[in-house]
Amino acid sequence: MSSPPRQRRILVPVDLGGSPTPCLVRPPLRKPPDPATVAALVESYRRDRAPPGGLPIEVAFFHGGLPDPALVAAAGPHPLRLSCPPGDLSRSQVGDLVRAGLHTVEVEALTFDEGVLRDCRRGYGARQARALLRGLKELGLRVGLVLAPGLPGGSHEQALRDAAVAAGQEDPTLRVDFVRVLPALAWQGSGLAARAAAGRWRPMRLGEAVTTCSAMVDLLEAAGVPVARVGLQPGADLPGTVAAGPVHPDLRGLVQARRFRARMERALGAPPPG
Repeated sequence: MSSPPRQRRILVPVDLGGSPTPCLVRPPLRKPPDPATVAALVESYRRDRAPPGGLPIEVAFFHGGLPDPALVAAAGPHPLRLSCPPGDLSRSQVGDLVRAGLHTVEVEALTFDEGVLRDCRRGYGARQARALLRGLKELGLRVGLVLAPGLPGGSHEQALRDAAVAAGQEDPTLRVDFVRVLPALAWQGSGLAARAAAGRWRPMRLGEAVTTCSAMVDLLEAAGVPVARVGLQPGADLPGTVAAGPVHPDLRGLVQARRFRARMERALGAPPPG
């Protein structure tokens, strides 16, 4: 069963500058904003994009880490959402944020494959990521999941297993409310970029990313789990310069075209020559 549709809202994006937990995937850290900047950003969105009677505002902290209390206060009184790796979260910290207005958490687990997580030095294991998903759901939060096919040691089959976890096929308690599918990219200055430059890791080619992402979206949507994003878009999504990997301004468009073609081929069968 799919989740009920959410009311549309205006997201105010607040880039926290990067996770404090080092790993091969993380780009170089950037300076986080100060409370005055966050307050000004929220006011700008409220004034210019959410006139009286318009859509509600939601403040989205991402590329974190956790926001410190001063940033949370600057975002008030609006609802909050957070996107960060499992290694940055604890139940007590999330509880404090819930009391401050947090209602959505996107868990940047990337994968549930122990070998891939270990190779990328993510600082947590698949069991910890699963336990975190359950704990967030028990707190009544809306829970999203970020998956990254194409990491070192990964495969097409492993990416589909990750999608199956998100869809609740392994365990219904792990089913999430939505998923972002973001093929692994090497950010300039990251450990992955160094591996790619040394020939120790070959990122997905664009065609491979389209094939794997198409299969993941098929599996997730068949299970009623919405896919919020496929690939990163130019702009605030990008925390740095891509040194290697399948970056494209409309990866989702390529994926949807591939899926539509597959449906057409199935519907048409094998037409005769000519």
